[in-house]
Amino acid sequence: AAIIWHHIDDFLIHAPTQKKCQAALQVFMDRIVACGLWAHPSKCKLPAQVQEFVGFKWDSQSTPKQRIPEKKRSKASALVDYLLSLHEQNFLSAKALSVVTGRRQSLVPATPGNSGNTFLRRLYDTVHPFGMDYLPSDPAYYYRALTLDDEAKQDLLWWRDLLRNTDLYASQPAVIGTLVSAWGDGSGTGT
Repeated sequence: AAIIWHHIDDFLIHAPTQKKCQAALQVFMDRIVACGLWAHPSKCKLPAQVQEFVGFKWDSQSTPKQRIPEKKRSKASALVDYLLSLHEQNFLSAKALSVVTGRRQSLVPATPGNSGNTFLRRLYDTVHPFGMDYLPSDPAYYYRALTLDDEAKQDLLWWRDLLRNTDLYASQPAVIGTLVSAWGDGSGTGT
């Protein structure tokens, strides 16, 4: 009758009618109160066909989609431009590349066929040339200067073009009238 997603401090209820949505909300509220938690009334939104949840805009009008909100999309694009400008100045640090690459990871579900993973691999390898098994404990490791090779720079350009020129959506289910869960983050940190 209704689907309830709960992720850390966010929840979303998806139901075919307002009555079923309200019933699911009551069940959810009763359950979290029993766990010693509560939802702040000012944070709860009335039922609507478009809601934000875990950093995505869930749109159940016509064919359901999870869209990347414009604010998140423009911030992601600006970060890619920033990295490209640091690269041009030969001032790129491992930390800057690591943070921005992590932010791109949260947008991978919005890339065609999750192809964004392909365009993150070389960026991860640039930050961690010895692989993810070797993560030094010395913070200075992340403040070292990096140089992007041509392929890694092309990957950043791919992300820039995608973020500027595409109507991004995280998922479009095969079953009409259904929303599906995708990875996201409420704070926009890409964590």
